[in-house]
Amino acid sequence: MKVSFLDGPSLANKLSDLLPDCTQLDIAMAYVKIGGLRTLLKNADSLFKRNIPIRIVFGLSLRQGITDKESAELLLNLSQQRKNIKVKKLNNRGFHPKLLIFHGTHPCVIVGSSNLTEAAQSTNAEANILVEDPSPYFMKDVLEFFELYFNSAPYLKRKHVDAYRSRLYETQGRAHTGPKEDDLPSSPKRKLDLQELCPKIIWKIAPGRDARYWFEWLKNIDEDGEGFIAIGWDEAGDLKDFKSYESLRQAVARAAKTVLDIDSDRKTNVKYVTDQLWAFKTAFSPGDVFIVYSESRVFGIAQVTSKSQYKYREMSTISYGYQMNVKYWWYSEWPRRADDRLVNTLGKQGTLKRIDEKWLWDYLIKRLP
Repeated sequence: MKVSFLDGPSLANKLSDLLPDCTQLDIAMAYVKIGGLRTLLKNADSLFKRNIPIRIVFGLSLRQGITDKESAELLLNLSQQRKNIKVKKLNNRGFHPKLLIFHGTHPCVIVGSSNLTEAAQSTNAEANILVEDPSPYFMKDVLEFFELYFNSAPYLKRKHVDAYRSRLYETQGRAHTGPKEDDLPSSPKRKLDLQELCPKIIWKIAPGRDARYWFEWLKNIDEDGEGFIAIGWDEAGDLKDFKSYESLRQAVARAAKTVLDIDSDRKTNVKYVTDQLWAFKTAFSPGDVFIVYSESRVFGIAQVTSKSQYKYREMSTISYGYQMNVKYWWYSEWPRRADDRLVNTLGKQGTLKRIDEKWLWDYLIKRLP
């Protein structure tokens, strides 16, 4: 196994050496722009002539808008014109790989910071590693990674290209409109990280009835998994102002009469709301885990950390006023309804609920998509 370093221009120049002997090319790339794509295609003539299989999965995130539409058009046309080229896309801002796998008698792998863009091949400061004749164990891990994301991604279709807008379009105030984000599969390491959490206390929290506010929570999760959970009934006032359960109950009762029950077809259950708010104020400790769940679906798994703090109406982009910052270890939406055992345990209704069933954690982790 030989390992060498490539900056951006060196990587672009190396393609002419690696592609002629390649028997299959696999690419997982976060962002693609037409200048970088043309450099690749210019060097790939020998692959086209030999009808070599090419598999590409790339980022077409409407929330990031970095890939240009011209590249998406070109990749779609190639996949439609050539049966040996399979192109898939992931509309998810968390898709970040820069990986090229050259199969053949002397396989090679390039992984690093370079996206498939002209700037990455010329002016950017990029750092990449070329691994020639990798060990079978290394190659197995690389291929396992590629297959995980390629197999989970949808094929690029005309409707995806037509719906896509660049970052310029997004900055004109039209962000986050369009198709729902694609789910990223859970990596083996992510499941291992979750298994090692071993939470002592597990809570179910619902992002609104029918999960109506999950998108608000989702778009506030950053690349490190830092995000928020929240609950409503914030008309009762800042929870920091209440020194006792009874004082909070009285405030909830007042809010029910003056605000909550106005124009409502059902009365507020004052005890239930007070219990929920008092728990949000007093019951959580670092290490507690939240299962974000609603309408028989699991949306995320988050943890209370030493940095977690209760906040009142601080995040204006979140509809619910009682908020707490947490660390998300997994966030997505199950592509299916949770099974009956999970539904019966997490509950079909209710905003906040402590889960005491000891079997739940391992059972849940094994079923993550």
